[in-house]
Amino acid sequence: MKVIGYSRVSTTKQELYRQRDKINKFCDERHFFLNRIIEDFGKSGATNERSGYKQLLELTNEDCDLLIISEISRLSRNDEVTETLHDIQSIILKGISVVLLDNKDKIYKASENLDFSELLILIFQLKGAAQERKDIKKKNQDGKMALFRRFPYIVVDSHIPYGYKKVWNNTIKRYVLEEYPEELNNVKKAFELILSGQTLYMTSKYFTDRNINFRNMPATVSYLSRMTRNDLYRGIRRRTSKYDDSIKPIIAEVHIKPAIPEDDFLKAREMIKNNNKYVSRSIRRFNPLKGIFRCRCGKAMTVKDKKPQKGISKLTYRCSSVYPNSSSYACTFKTDEVGYDLTNTIMHHLFLQRYSEVREFFNNNSEKKIKELREIINGLESKRTSKEIEINNLKQRIVENQNKIIKLSSTDLDMDFIQTLNQYHKDLQQKLFTIDDELKSISSTIVQYQIQISQLKAALTTDNQIKPEISDEELSEIYHTFLDKIEYYPYNLMKGTYKIYYKSGQICYIIVNKVRSLHKAYALTDNSTIDLNTGNITFSYIPISQNLENLTFPQMITKTINIHDIFASYYVQTSAFTEISIDDNYRKEYLAKVHTRNNKLE
Repeated sequence: MKVIGYSRVSTTKQELYRQRDKINKFCDERHFFLNRIIEDFGKSGATNERSGYKQLLELTNEDCDLLIISEISRLSRNDEVTETLHDIQSIILKGISVVLLDNKDKIYKASENLDFSELLILIFQLKGAAQERKDIKKKNQDGKMALFRRFPYIVVDSHIPYGYKKVWNNTIKRYVLEEYPEELNNVKKAFELILSGQTLYMTSKYFTDRNINFRNMPATVSYLSRMTRNDLYRGIRRRTSKYDDSIKPIIAEVHIKPAIPEDDFLKAREMIKNNNKYVSRSIRRFNPLKGIFRCRCGKAMTVKDKKPQKGISKLTYRCSSVYPNSSSYACTFKTDEVGYDLTNTIMHHLFLQRYSEVREFFNNNSEKKIKELREIINGLESKRTSKEIEINNLKQRIVENQNKIIKLSSTDLDMDFIQTLNQYHKDLQQKLFTIDDELKSISSTIVQYQIQISQLKAALTTDNQIKPEISDEELSEIYHTFLDKIEYYPYNLMKGTYKIYYKSGQICYIIVNKVRSLHKAYALTDNSTIDLNTGNITFSYIPISQNLENLTFPQMITKTINIHDIFASYYVQTSAFTEISIDDNYRKEYLAKVHTRNNKLE
């Protein structure tokens, strides 16, 4: 009689010796020939996705006459006993007898259907095995949970959080977590970047540019997102115990030394949630005022392209409301809109003229960027060195492969083998070209960053004038550092007022006239106020006497003039107003495009 045995253990720490001995002993006592033992090593009986178990289901009476299973719990601990019963019956109907060594005197005979009493016995045995699994799991989980509550740093499973390592503790005779400074510094740097206003994308780019990986894994946005949600870094370590789907999981919480202060952790989470509101990722429609510029209805002003003519772009700041006027969520001001270039040039020149207030910020920021760029270059240099080593290795392999081809082709060998070597040679060549392109790209990027460093050095200033070469991205950082909010109040298509809220609490008003012949913008000084609803400007000024013979101490005069009349008056030359320069180049470029377009149509 040919016999096949089956044994299983659920973890790699267990051994199969006892079950093997049990099967061998049974065969020796009955003088059976044991052909082999099918084994599942480190596989739970709660699942049927086991290679050994699948082999059992594929057996036929040509493979064996008898199947010996060391214990029914080795066959299955699954709660769904009907599936296991079906599998046992299927094996028997293939002409194989089955013995379960729990009851070695009972043989389920080949090719016969299980009777009612046999089904009941098997059901009770399988239910008992499933319950035993739950009891074992519960005891195991309860033991781990007790240790976890008593020793907050104890290692209770194979997962070791990033920023920590496991070390042996002789006192409790267990592995415990210990801070791993090299990794934990990366965690702290990630939070530092986020708290400084960087998005997850920019934070990811920081590590990628410097060739810094997280345990051989790149610092992707999704990885950093998960990491910054992990309460472990704010000193809260949790463990969930769940051994039965019908029972609510038990969650234990212990406290360890925080890597990130609680306030910083929560603030970083909030900033990640909101950073899309403040950081523009668009290149063609870059919004330096993202999250700052608001419509009067409270919604954000976004950048839209009006496209007045095909092939011509005309960007505008427009209320982000997308609801129809009939909706209660619609913009209550019928969707405010103001020129994109006009707004940007006014804000740019406002800070040009007030640069003494932000000079230190700009210089510090430029020096910080120079330092960061040098760090990026160092990371890229490291990548370049790795690529160069890889290229040299590939070249060596290509030469070795060529020599093999030459040597083998001169002998009478299987041509298929030579063809395989030729294909391998082509693959190596293609890989070499790919890495060589990557190397060129890295070298080009290094040059670009070196140019940026030179430009930043040239932009550093010691006087009160900001360099006009400052980028929109740098201006955006300045705006987000000093400004809280900007609103625009239109009075008609050509006139309006910007209300600018500084984080310091100061409020600045800028009136603007868009008429081509009188394209002007003025900031109101402390001597003037404006009624934003009517556009009436009330200001105080000291008149200049024209009578040189009768000089008297001038008296302050208060006057009110509407915004529609103020730009053509001489009052804008008084101390109540400060002119804001407007660069008209954007308008000239737009008109030139329109003119060129019209000429083509003609």
